[in-house]
Amino acid sequence: MKKVATVELQSYERMIPLLGGYLEAFATNDPWLKASYQFEKHSTTPRVNRQKLLRELINSQADVYAFSCYVWNTGVVVQLLQDLVPARPTAQFMLGGPQVMHRSERYLKPEYKNVAVCNGEGESTFAEYLRQLTEPNPDLSKVPGISFRADGHIVSTESRERIKSLDEIPSPFLADLFKGDYSTTVIETNRGCPFHCAFCYWGAATNDRVHRFGEERVKDEISWIGKNGIPFLYIADANWGMLGRDLEFSRHIAECKQKYEAPTMVYYAAAKNKPDNVTEVNRIFRTADIITSQPISLQTLDEETLRLIERQNIRASAFMQVQDRLTALKISSYTELIWPLPGETLDSFRAGIAQLCRMGSTTIVVYPHLLLPNTPMEKRREELGLSLSKVDDGYGEAEVVTATLKVSHDEFNVGIRYYYSVFLLHNIRGLHKVASFLDREKMVSYEAFFSQFVEFCMGVKESAIVDFINESIRTSGFYDVFNYGKLIHYSLHENRASFDDLVHNFITSHPCYADENVRFLYEVDRILKPFVYSSTPVQLSSMPFEFIQAVPSGGHTFEITIPERFQELFLKAAPSAAAKTGAQGNSYRVDHTRFQYPYMKSHGLEHNAGYCHGMMIRIDSIVPTCEILTEVAAAHA
Repeated sequence: MKKVATVELQSYERMIPLLGGYLEAFATNDPWLKASYQFEKHSTTPRVNRQKLLRELINSQADVYAFSCYVWNTGVVVQLLQDLVPARPTAQFMLGGPQVMHRSERYLKPEYKNVAVCNGEGESTFAEYLRQLTEPNPDLSKVPGISFRADGHIVSTESRERIKSLDEIPSPFLADLFKGDYSTTVIETNRGCPFHCAFCYWGAATNDRVHRFGEERVKDEISWIGKNGIPFLYIADANWGMLGRDLEFSRHIAECKQKYEAPTMVYYAAAKNKPDNVTEVNRIFRTADIITSQPISLQTLDEETLRLIERQNIRASAFMQVQDRLTALKISSYTELIWPLPGETLDSFRAGIAQLCRMGSTTIVVYPHLLLPNTPMEKRREELGLSLSKVDDGYGEAEVVTATLKVSHDEFNVGIRYYYSVFLLHNIRGLHKVASFLDREKMVSYEAFFSQFVEFCMGVKESAIVDFINESIRTSGFYDVFNYGKLIHYSLHENRASFDDLVHNFITSHPCYADENVRFLYEVDRILKPFVYSSTPVQLSSMPFEFIQAVPSGGHTFEITIPERFQELFLKAAPSAAAKTGAQGNSYRVDHTRFQYPYMKSHGLEHNAGYCHGMMIRIDSIVPTCEILTEVAAAHA
């Protein structure tokens, strides 16, 4: 019997190898292949010790190695192949995934006689590839959907149609193919996307059609995830909430959380034009105490940019409706933008972020513009004047757009620094209440305030937080989503004192600090700044308070007293403090005990950074509650 080794270098540690499960489940549904092959799965992250992984793969003595290739891991895959191919000369190698498909000339070196590239969905192609390898004289030209080298040339076979009936792929969950200690999984309920966004491969790859897995199968898979105690669930659908059945699936996830205490955190990409459905999804999850947040994927607020990226068919009004409803329901949300897209300018980018802050967007996430292979944008690179910078991190093959026809390279860097200011002051609540007040009262606009923080930080000589920002710009580390998670870890945990000092020195040197309302709200920001880990000692910074009296009251709580003249301003800044109808008084309990997980030192920085990023886009899950002390209120009555 031959052996197949599937290799997945995933974003998170302890993540279920779903791709390997799909390939095995589909292949072994064929009795001949089931009798001919045994499968083993290798699942880790790109930051694994490569020599150790290489030895593991060589020692497995597999006959076939299948690698899943994405922008964040293909650098590691390429390096592994350089040593693994000569070490296993009689083995066969298959590369699949969006990074390599239709790019065989890049990955099939002349000496790679035993390496092939899959140019589409993998299940059918890989099974047929394995069957051909069992023949006495294998002929890969008979396998649709692949590229390989033969007689010194690259041969690409005819394209393979997508799988229309997805239930032809047996469920790897229900086949019990995942053995091990896992904390994260991905699940699909459908494949495809009806939109044509030029920066994205999702819609372009699937020809618009959305194919579905069966409803009972999906529910059974969700139940499996709950029964097996997998806390972190990523829904891989392009538009969760687009289909009516997504609400039923969401309810089933909530039922599993109540019954099995898992999953506890759910990530998803929301439907683009279904504001009612996506709001209901979030409500269902929040009612079940599932940590989640509503993603609102705007990408840009500039109309010309929306036209250039072929996104006009996604209604901006639908996003606005979602934001308004979520704000009214006090449900956390995060808005996603991309910088810089064609047509966007530095001014329009800054203005768009300020508009989102005014609309009440809880968190704003800005992703750098990665020019992904096989996307419409890649084909229009020269027309759109896109300049690229390769990220030399040794792990992936990311190419970041660092200039466009309307954004210079220097302006690109300013935009990145501007977002870091938004991240620190708005997202993780460094000066959240102060910034809102200044903008609302027409004293200092969001655009000006965040830009002033940029200028201030550029003059700071000693700060762990500023050093991190500078280094991430120098190395293009900002491209990695975990970069933001690391900044949260440092700002709200490891280097919290440095973050406190940075914010303090900025606001106390700002002209607005002469206003006592600003000084008061700065104290509110200090008290309400969240702690990202439940195990972090909850202590206030050493700077004295001018207005608020704050006394630790055990655990993760404080009792605070607010001067009467600031009561109205305080209740506007901390609406949860006024939640008890009819309660009056000026003393409150601030409780930092929310939905935090403890700092997991044994898991390393990358794992904790992933957690921190997840909590940032659900910031309301860790922002402290603030409620009036009823016993004090009674005394005032």
